[in-house]
Amino acid sequence: MLARQTIAPTREPITIDDVLSWGHLDGAENPAMLGLAIAQAREEAEHTTGRRLLTQTWEIDVTAGDVVNLYGLTPVQSIKQAGIDVPWTDGLPPTCTAPADGVLTIVCGWADVLAVPAGIRMWMVHRVITSAEARQFLLPTQQISQAPRQFADGLLDPYRIPLA
Repeated sequence: MLARQTIAPTREPITIDDVLSWGHLDGAENPAMLGLAIAQAREEAEHTTGRRLLTQTWEIDVTAGDVVNLYGLTPVQSIKQAGIDVPWTDGLPPTCTAPADGVLTIVCGWADVLAVPAGIRMWMVHRVITSAEARQFLLPTQQISQAPRQFADGLLDPYRIPLA
């Protein structure tokens, strides 16, 4: 069962102003590039934690009786099939059973920016600042490998959902 996003978040958990003020950046950074770095940091935090940070909608094609693992789609706000509410278990990860053949529509993520845990928001700020600072040291011929786990990455640990 593959999930597909049908409605993306309309905002980010942090702003460009957050990054500029916390990072003591000189303001010469391109706002459009910072916006892209913020979106990338959110997506990386979502992937790492197995949670969606802000309200978004996903769909999954199901067959009646399928038990659907909602890993990566928490916190769940609602699940509907053909406009009818579908109950789910609130475990880690939550699951639901498809009542009929069709499409499940899952609305997930925290509804309010301030509900996104502070540790996740601070990790995002750190990730964007680190990206902005590191770009000046990269030469076009250099290859970028994955950075070693940093202390700041531990900010996401309390929010990780274990794989079942």
